[in-house]
Amino acid sequence: MRPLISEDFPISLYPKIATAIGLNEAIVLQQVHYWTEKSREAGLNKKEGYFWVYNSYEQWAKQFPWWSIDTIKRTFRSLEKLGVLVTGKFNLARFDKTKWYRVNYEKLAAILVDANCTETECKINQPIPETTTETINGYSPKRRITQNSSSNSFQNFSNKEIKNFIIWYYNYYESTFSEPHPRIRADKQAKVQESLEMFCGEHDLSLDDLKKMTDAFFKVEGSDHHISHFATEGILTNRYFECVKNCGF
Repeated sequence: MRPLISEDFPISLYPKIATAIGLNEAIVLQQVHYWTEKSREAGLNKKEGYFWVYNSYEQWAKQFPWWSIDTIKRTFRSLEKLGVLVTGKFNLARFDKTKWYRVNYEKLAAILVDANCTETECKINQPIPETTTETINGYSPKRRITQNSSSNSFQNFSNKEIKNFIIWYYNYYESTFSEPHPRIRADKQAKVQESLEMFCGEHDLSLDDLKKMTDAFFKVEGSDHHISHFATEGILTNRYFECVKNCGF
């Protein structure tokens, strides 16, 4: 389809996310996600086991030229209040008050589930295209990364093994919290199974890897630890880099 204005750029936006947390908030959160993924790809800005992006409000304004500084400040503060944006201060100079940011995917997943938003409808993975060649966080991207996956790519797991893991997860939940895992609809359980199969295939995971990722997920505060949250792309990715990719398991 021919673009409406050829020299301009489109904005990727998931309506269900915007409905759940607000239009401005969804746009900003998308961009924070994008830059933290760039940090991950470049191996930069890793603090406390997570990858971060840091910018002043004036620097963010260059990425959102249609907003005032006050609007940008209100939007970031709103995301912090919702708990979906985590802030940190890791600057070497004491006078440097620039905030560092990362997405709290567990909290976002909980909000989206409460809003009856499915994983396919709500997952974050497309950035606002860059409109500047400026370096952000000391890293200037050369191209946009897209994610292509196939449900036929997994090698270590059969459907039966994934189903057995789901049963194990329910038992692990009950032994940890002394109550049964809440029941989920059949269609949601099918999405959980599909998500796990796809992710395991893409990253060549073993059953032990999945169990280690589960154990790490259960230690995260602020989540209800439902399997439908664990099986979202953002949470699986975080736990993968925490427990498999970076820990040498």
